[in-house]
Order: sequence, then structure tokens, then C-alpha cells
Amino acid sequence: PQRLDTLNPGDHIAIGKREFSIIHAPGHSDGQLIFYDPADQLILSGDHVLMKITPNIGLWPDTEPDPLGRFLDSLTSLQLLPVRLALPGHKTLITDWRGRLAELIQHHQTRLGHTLAAIEGGATVYEASLKVFNSSTFSSHEWRFAMVETLAHLDYLRRRGQVKQETDDNGQWRFYPGK
Repeated sequence: PQRLDTLNPGDHIAIGKREFSIIHAPGHSDGQLIFYDPADQLILSGDHVLMKITPNIGLWPDTEPDPLGRFLDSLTSLQLLPVRLALPGHKTLITDWRGRLAELIQHHQTRLGHTLAAIEGGATVYEASLKVFNSSTFSSHEWRFAMVETLAHLDYLRRRGQVKQETDDNGQWRFYPGK
């Protein structure tokens, strides 16, 4: 390339005949940017908002803190945008933007409840994952995503005082309901 430009949230970028606002939408990935054309109420939502599946929200070793909290906060702020059509990174177009965002928020609220129930009496991330996900047919790739997503939910609950985390004699993290 002869020129390299950095994209910053709040800036605008021309793509074809459209002028897009750049929006930081963390959660699925820390640096996720999505692009919104207010004139046509069109949003390029990437992997942040998908129609048929929920994006993986995982706590990876190099992830910024509280990925699920940041994801839910970004969904809440994105509900304010009037969107006619969303173009996700995978498969089906989204024509009911606010409805889909509400579904994603509700999905994670339900998953948080399942996660809390999964650690009754104490559990490792792996043990909680077994209770939260129907994992009998998971590939090793899918297991990675299940583990980091369970950890993101446990971390979210811990940060909000609903879960306590301890390290057992084997060096494994164990999670318990409560403070």
C-alpha cells in the first residue's frame, strides 16, 4: 500500500457513494468496528450482530476486561440507531435491528441464569460448560468457544458480585454463587 489510514470510532469514511460513521462495538472482539450509513439507515454489523446465531463472546488470555459487559453495553447503545437493514458478517440479512438486538440481550440474560445455576456447589469453567452447553457433539474448535464463552459469563457475574472465584489446591479456578 502507498497509504495507510487508521480508522477511529466517531470518524466517517466514504465507501463507494456512501458515507459511513465508524462505531466501536466491542465484545465479540476488542477492536470490532462497525459502519453505519444514517442516510440509508444501513449498518455493516460484521460479526457483532448476526441473525441466526449469537456471536461468540469469550474471555481469552489477551482480551480486554469484561467482554460480555462491553458487548451488552454496545448492544444497548446500538438500539438507539434507526436501522433499515443490517449486513452481518455471516449469512442472513437483518431487517428487524432492534428486535434482533433485544433477542441477543435476552439470550445472554438467560445464559447468565444458566451459568449461575451451573456453579451451584462450586464448579470449574469446564464443569460449568458441561452444564451450560449441549456439548456431546462438539469438535475441539467448538469446545474452545464454549469454554471462553462460559468464562466470559462467569467473569461478568463475578464483576457484578454474583459469583466468587477461588483457586483450588490444584491451581484451578472454582466459581461459587455469592460474593
